Amino acid sequence: MKRGISFLLILFGAVLTMAATSLKDFSVIDFDNAFKISELTGKKVVVMFTSDDCYYCKKFEDETLTDPTIIQWLKTSFIFTQITSSNIKTAKYNGKTYTYSQLFGAFGVRGTPTFAFFSKTEYFGTVSGFMDATNFMNILKYLQYYEKNKDVSMADFIKSKTEVPLTKKILSLPQQDIDLLLKIDPNVKAYEPGLDKYTNVIAESSEQAEKLENYLIFIKK
Repeated sequence: MKRGISFLLILFGAVLTMAATSLKDFSVIDFDNAFKISELTGKKVVVMFTSDDCYYCKKFEDETLTDPTIIQWLKTSFIFTQITSSNIKTAKYNGKTYTYSQLFGAFGVRGTPTFAFFSKTEYFGTVSGFMDATNFMNILKYLQYYEKNKDVSMADFIKSKTEVPLTKKILSLPQQDIDLLLKIDPNVKAYEPGLDKYTNVIAESSEQAEKLENYLIFIKK
């Protein structure tokens, strides 16, 4: 497995509030599906290795994953997925097939929660233990910044307090890919009034897409 960089812990219409967003609205529950979505959309992947009786996993869900800014970033620029070793599913990664339990070993997970970060299949590294919204947000923004600034360390990035904004992105995809996203990604929906602006919207045309406020919009090729 490729060695990753080390992390340092130092649309539109009636609005649904972030407080009304639940984990199931943006969490992908299948490891392979998370990477398929990443392949189609260019989003980065965050895998949370978790367990049913993990106190700090639940604390992370209740406190960090309910933060409005975290929700915005996860829905717009990342795919968030959780896996447990007790799940009997298998997953494919870098040409190999693993049980979910074996994935824990493949990524050196010794305790939960542990978070692994990817850009498509490129492995960045892992962070273990509970993270509050500030620390988790620092990592998400750094990964976004790192794509074009690979010579900047995370420590320097945090120290610089560089702003990394969310930006609008319009993707043109074949109908079969749009249909697949509708099936496997809970945050992808056909446009209708009442969706919050961080839902990934499917527009009917490029003209409609330009008028929508959403940060990630799909149109049919």
